[in-house]
Amino acid sequence: MAVVNWLKSFSKRHQNLSIRKLEATSAARAMGFNKVAVSKFYRMFWVDIYDKFELTPDKIYNCDETGISVVSKTKILAMKGRKQVGSLSSAEPGQTVTIEKCFNAADTYMAPQMIF
Repeated sequence: MAVVNWLKSFSKRHQNLSIRKLEATSAARAMGFNKVAVSKFYRMFWVDIYDKFELTPDKIYNCDETGISVVSKTKILAMKGRKQVGSLSSAEPGQTVTIEKCFNAADTYMAPQMIF
């Protein structure tokens, strides 16, 4: 009970903090997302693809995915206003259902896809 009371008092004194859920990030993904890799991607996209095929906004789709997993939900204390709080994990155990949605700048949407 002392821990719960301490956490409540601490939270009242530090209102810029909140309890958040961790988002698992694989080590491979964390290593691959760096300035050199992102710069190389955009340089290749603009020069090799965008200009070569004369793409327009209605031909470029943005796809976003979300995974629903049976992994336990761990919470941590983090600064309020943070969009994402994550931790490294080697893999996501359990079954995952992936939902993907795609749209473009011309306001065209594709039907959502579910991957089991």
